[in-house]
Amino acid sequence: MNATQPTYTVKVGHSYQVSGDETQIREWMYERLGYILGYYPSLESRDDDGELEVYLHTETDEELEPEQLAQLEKLGITDCNSLNAILSVCGGTLQ
Repeated sequence: MNATQPTYTVKVGHSYQVSGDETQIREWMYERLGYILGYYPSLESRDDDGELEVYLHTETDEELEPEQLAQLEKLGITDCNSLNAILSVCGGTLQ
């Protein structure tokens, strides 16, 4: 029995949106954060009970410079659920 994965939609501005499952939304956020910040923080995600969570990968400390980690923390992007902070930086809303 295959359970279907929830589909999420992130709307950016008045006309652009991206839709997909947990992995597709996380990958979009990864690319968008990289474009905005100038570096690519590794992200993890899960959607237990249909609620999407996106947060920093546990190995991010080894991949980024201390000032980049400090910037992410200041933006509220941590190894705890950071979905709202990431959406804020990306200029998007979850529909």
